[in-house]
Amino acid sequence: MYKEIGIETQVSKMSVVSRSTTKMSSLFPLDNVDFSFTITIHTIIESDCPKPYLDGRIAGSHAMNEPKRNTFPDLDEHSIDPDPINQFRIWFDDAVKARVPQMDAMVLATAASDGRPSARVVLLKSVDERGFVFYTNYNSRKGREIGSNPKAALVFLWPEMSRQIRIEGTVARVSPDESDTYFATRPRDGQLSSLVSTQSEPIGSREELDRRFNELTQQREGKPIDRPSHWGGFRVQPETIEFWQSRFARLNDRVLYTRHEKNTWQITRLQP
Repeated sequence: MYKEIGIETQVSKMSVVSRSTTKMSSLFPLDNVDFSFTITIHTIIESDCPKPYLDGRIAGSHAMNEPKRNTFPDLDEHSIDPDPINQFRIWFDDAVKARVPQMDAMVLATAASDGRPSARVVLLKSVDERGFVFYTNYNSRKGREIGSNPKAALVFLWPEMSRQIRIEGTVARVSPDESDTYFATRPRDGQLSSLVSTQSEPIGSREELDRRFNELTQQREGKPIDRPSHWGGFRVQPETIEFWQSRFARLNDRVLYTRHEKNTWQITRLQP
């Protein structure tokens, strides 16, 4: 007797579909058992995904295709902008034109005073010659870690463009006026949530959080909401900024800006 078992793989890019029926005993020898199963495999064409193993293992990096060849000019340390903030704006504009999803998302890495690291994704809200600004609860884990160890790293990854930007520097709070100005632009629900949530602290249930939110919404109906003192902006003041762009055979371009005295920048090419 044969038992038909349907197994289907799901991948991001699908094209040709093939099916086959195989005796289970040929793959998994079992005494006195003889049955088959049907595997439906969507063949990936020009996919960046590693091909999955059918036994549950995860394909290693050796199974991945080479990164996409980008269509942008070469990253040349002799022709890029001498100011890394200007160079960042150029690349960010490219990401906007390319319609990169959530191009303002950046990984923020911090560390506690004992060196224990943590990372999360936050949103870039502004950038100028002073640095890169994001907003959060000052009493959150990241806020506490920055308070005890005011250094951080940022990473922008835009795989659609085969580009990455890494930033390292010191962190300081933005002025209260800056935080007030930004807070006033937030949707009202976002303003309310900054009052309701004691970020990074445990809570008994989602229902408890929703109840707090609904109660506060009713209490503040028709009233302006001021920025709470525990919520505001941080600015990462860059000491180094590295621009990365993929090339063939993983001979990727890496150009590093290092800040020196009087806000001058040294430009260095790094090996991939």
